[in-house]
Amino acid sequence: MQSLSNIKRRIKVVENIEHMTRAMKMIATAKLQKAQRQLLEARPYARKIRELLRDLETQHGEFKHPFFCERPIQKACYVVLSSDQGLCGGYNADVLREAQFVVDQDEAEVEVITVGSKAEHFFRHLGYKVLRSYDSYPDQLTHDSVRPLVDRVSADFVSGRYDAVYFVYTRFYSVVTQKPVVRRVLPVEREKMASPKKYESVYFLEPGEEEVLNELLPRYLITNVYRIILEAKTAEHGSRVAAMEAAADNAEELLSGLTLSFNRARQAAITEELTEIIAGADALDEAVGFKGE
Repeated sequence: MQSLSNIKRRIKVVENIEHMTRAMKMIATAKLQKAQRQLLEARPYARKIRELLRDLETQHGEFKHPFFCERPIQKACYVVLSSDQGLCGGYNADVLREAQFVVDQDEAEVEVITVGSKAEHFFRHLGYKVLRSYDSYPDQLTHDSVRPLVDRVSADFVSGRYDAVYFVYTRFYSVVTQKPVVRRVLPVEREKMASPKKYESVYFLEPGEEEVLNELLPRYLITNVYRIILEAKTAEHGSRVAAMEAAADNAEELLSGLTLSFNRARQAAITEELTEIIAGADALDEAVGFKGE
């Protein structure tokens, strides 16, 4: 049986871990709520810009723009989103496993762009070619924050360096459910904007079709990437909330077991001391009785 001092030391360590994990859970919960609000606020704008593109194509026919250019995929780019920090359960492991799988399965020549230090270290350690690396985006995400990444991949796509650009990220469903997904952002898929619905709205393009698309499509692309990164950030916070809650519950359970062991060890120590005292008293009584005789 462990000594009382060892058990007390372990209890102190577990108590500190429980306090830390519960504090981290509270912080992650606050960040999750903010990220969820931001994600909900982004959806109406993204939905409206999609509807506008559908409407324009319905009335004016198929537009011609470099972002729509479909060509045989000989070289592809995968943008992998991870976090800079750990303690978020299987968040990083799941998305990196999915990214490695799709990269290995792709028959085209592949280049990888990483967002977050976990993805960068993972792919560099395995010997993959990492073209660029970005730090994980801040919680207060804006369209301007994602613009450099979008401008880079869109310029490479238009120049012909890539024939397709994919994002590998974690989609948020709930605190306990997140799923790694792969989404193609370039070229823009026309079938997703086609709709059998007849729109009553009428748009007159001024100054012209090309000028409108040159303004609208980059915004559409930035909005898509903005939502993808928001999904990933929300999933990260959700996974961290679940992980810290499980860690705190495990610490509490371990603390209960250690407290029980401490009480048993203390009771055994007290019993042993009482036994020694009684044995000493009996021996003393025998010695006194022997002298009296």
